[in-house]
Amino acid sequence: RGNAQLVCGFVGQLVSLLNSQRTEVQAAAATVVSDLSTRSELCPHLAEAGALAPVVALLGRGNAQLVERGMKALSCLVSIPSVAQELQRSGRLEVLVPLLSSGSSTTQLNAALAVGTVVSHVGERARFLRNGAVERLAVMLTAGNMRHDGILYALGELSEDATVCGALSSPHAPWSDARRWLVQRVQASNSDLDLRRRCAFVMRRMAYGRPIEVKHSMLRDGAMAASMGLLQHEEDATLCADLSFILYELGSSPEGMEQVCTQETVSTLVRLSQHSHEPTRAC
Repeated sequence: RGNAQLVCGFVGQLVSLLNSQRTEVQAAAATVVSDLSTRSELCPHLAEAGALAPVVALLGRGNAQLVERGMKALSCLVSIPSVAQELQRSGRLEVLVPLLSSGSSTTQLNAALAVGTVVSHVGERARFLRNGAVERLAVMLTAGNMRHDGILYALGELSEDATVCGALSSPHAPWSDARRWLVQRVQASNSDLDLRRRCAFVMRRMAYGRPIEVKHSMLRDGAMAASMGLLQHEEDATLCADLSFILYELGSSPEGMEQVCTQETVSTLVRLSQHSHEPTRAC
């Protein structure tokens, strides 16, 4: 108990330094807070000490290092549901949006991770579409110079909303570019299993029960052919389950039926339905 009180006292003093008028003190405190926030046993103490408000304030300071450290801390803090809810109640969700396309790549990726985490806790998917966050994530996805796990996590959470999927089905950039990127990367020979899984998860969310326009845009980009091709040699249960689901959803649409009703495709589907791997047979 004594150690817990000591930690709480230290964290409280540390958080208060984030409000310092001296930039060097504030920067030092931000560095320590951002590092401590990554530790699951300490992050709740930061939240209880009221770190959210001063951390959010760091994002508007205009100092690149402070912004990067603040964004790192915020991406960890919002993993606590009550903190994500507090951010929503404060009306400051939009603070994440400009950081998806400004600052360092680390800042942008932590902003993407924060968006995905906030959405998983409080929703607000349509809001993030309206305020431009989804479009910025689509641009980030195809930029080619960033890690994709946080971006795909955010898009996976956001694409549970039909209006977000409707935007992703657009024939215009950056939506069409992002959609084609997903199809290409899910089947690329140099994609590892984690990347394939993340791409397939977003594609599954896009395909599930969506308007015909969404499914047809995916079909025209080759999503069904890619899913069918991968199912013939993949063994990972999670990936195969998502690919089978994509194949079923797209194949049940009018344009999908046209692609299915060929001798070659029917033969392939029959072979897959007799596969020894249960998630593959599900197609």
